[in-house]
Amino acid sequence: MPTPLDVVIVWHMHQPYYKDPLKNEYALPWTYLHGIKDYFDMPAIVEDTPGARAVFNLVPSLIEQLLDYANGTAVDPFLEKGMAAPADLSTDDRIFLLENFFSANRSRMIEPSRRYLELLYMAGEGKPGTARDRVRHFSDQDLLDLQVWFFLAWTGEAARRRFPIFAELVAKGENFSAADKELLFAAQRDLLQAIIPLYKRLHEEGRIELSVTPYYHPILPLLCDIRLAQTAMPRVNLPMTHFRHPEDARAQIHRGVEYFREIFGFTPRGMWPSEGSVSNEVLAIIAECGIKWIATDEEILAKSLDGGLGDHKERLYRPWRFTSPQGEVGAFFRDHQLSDLVGFTYSQWDSSRAVADLCGRLHAIKARVGGEGRVVSIILDGENAWEYYPDNAYDFLQGMYRAVAESPQLNLTTCSDVLAHTRFDGRLQTIFPGSWINGNYG
Repeated sequence: MPTPLDVVIVWHMHQPYYKDPLKNEYALPWTYLHGIKDYFDMPAIVEDTPGARAVFNLVPSLIEQLLDYANGTAVDPFLEKGMAAPADLSTDDRIFLLENFFSANRSRMIEPSRRYLELLYMAGEGKPGTARDRVRHFSDQDLLDLQVWFFLAWTGEAARRRFPIFAELVAKGENFSAADKELLFAAQRDLLQAIIPLYKRLHEEGRIELSVTPYYHPILPLLCDIRLAQTAMPRVNLPMTHFRHPEDARAQIHRGVEYFREIFGFTPRGMWPSEGSVSNEVLAIIAECGIKWIATDEEILAKSLDGGLGDHKERLYRPWRFTSPQGEVGAFFRDHQLSDLVGFTYSQWDSSRAVADLCGRLHAIKARVGGEGRVVSIILDGENAWEYYPDNAYDFLQGMYRAVAESPQLNLTTCSDVLAHTRFDGRLQTIFPGSWINGNYG
């Protein structure tokens, strides 16, 4: 029987570090909101789908923030104003709600709720400067409904299926009570507390692989030597002072791996360098730190090889290994087109059509390059695309996992499993310095 084509799907989970260390509060609520929507939904969908496998790359500074919210120690003005009784809100606080609590995808997250959409119209549809004029038209009940709908709309589809209170509140739709809001936030706290244990359990069961990024998501090559930016961008303006601190890059890697080990109880084998940013020095440091594989973009591989990716991008679908005096590290290069279809295009398609198209493209790659010793890497952010899909992409993701897992021509797997059973004949002794964004550091 012909060897199936290995397919690895890597979801990169990251938020900037929003916590202001001087004020000890969060400047923006995106870690909380993506926590109740994507950081729970994504592993939950894997668990809900027989045969599903994936790699989740978790940034340590994101884990730290999620645990802060889960433990109830996060100070977040958005949460404070959302939890407050409307009667206790000042005029400025009420304006804050109108200016910020419609921060959600309109077609997928606001319009499905008649009441939430009605409140949006009442508030002037988010037009700058209208909140101060419109706020006097909002009763305490209107503001309570807005508070509930903002946080309810950000709750993911898998979460709604597992926590009955979310579906009950969606069904109720309006005229929420203070008790309803208390139940909403209590359930979201339970959800946040379940996130890290869910990732850990799925990893232990072999359903997913967990990998890591340097602690605060730094651009490692620029820490090592800022002049590397000129390789791909010769005209870029750089500081007069030569910034070169490879010891900082090494510390970020060590600290990230140590924190990951503290939380999950094991050492990660893989790493997505921040923004897929690589260089010879960075990969040598990563290998020295004991990491077994990294991932970046296909454009980096194309610029690293004489002759580029070859006919039908044949070289892209080989496993590669970077070698240096400090050690070796496996390298996976993302298929840019397939990854962008998932990230930017399929959200506007019917989910079954999108799944069929993706699988058709994978089968076409298999027909061109075969399966033995070949791998296709689909790699993208694991939280940003789904608000553009119906139901937080639940149907699409389930369908994608199921279709790839059930195809005899394809093998849905993880990066470490590919490392374990595949000869990495492709050797790189030098790699082009750049990132997944246009192959440079722009």
